[in-house]
Amino acid sequence: MSFLDIFKSNQNKEVGTNTKNEQFNEAYILALVHRLRTPLNGARWALDSVINNKNEGENKEVLNKGYGKIIEAINAVDQILKIAEINSKDGQLNLKKEKIDLHVVVGNILKNLDYLIKNKEITLEYDNKGDPIIISGDIEVLDIGLTNLLDNAFRYSPKGKVTITINKEGDVAKLTIRDNGIGID
Repeated sequence: MSFLDIFKSNQNKEVGTNTKNEQFNEAYILALVHRLRTPLNGARWALDSVINNKNEGENKEVLNKGYGKIIEAINAVDQILKIAEINSKDGQLNLKKEKIDLHVVVGNILKNLDYLIKNKEITLEYDNKGDPIIISGDIEVLDIGLTNLLDNAFRYSPKGKVTITINKEGDVAKLTIRDNGIGID
């Protein structure tokens, strides 16, 4: 079942009768909170390092890394708030439809997950040099779902590669994420 399938089924059922989606939301929020701790600790480390270091050249590099970690934390908070908003509306998802280039969305997510990709022995195979693949959708919801899928692909693949393909089949955009991890339903 895909991320969007879960949200579609959540939108069509009452929240009180949908324990599987409630469990998904709780597990997802818990995962986001844990994901939030990592960049906050990285930012704290960067600031502590600069406070105790007199070398200006090193300080700038460390501050840039710390700044990146703060951006990661802000993105995680935004995702938590979006999930909370969905839950507070009895599972009703009000989508803000706009034109979105899937290559741009995936590229931004990969930049945010760069720390994870570099820390694993995983090869990323992704060709984003093709024509833009434009879809209509809610960029926040798409970002939450794809971030979760890509984060899991990198986090739970011991070694090997993660392959991302985006193409058009007629009027339908198709995004595929393949990895050698433990997999999801």
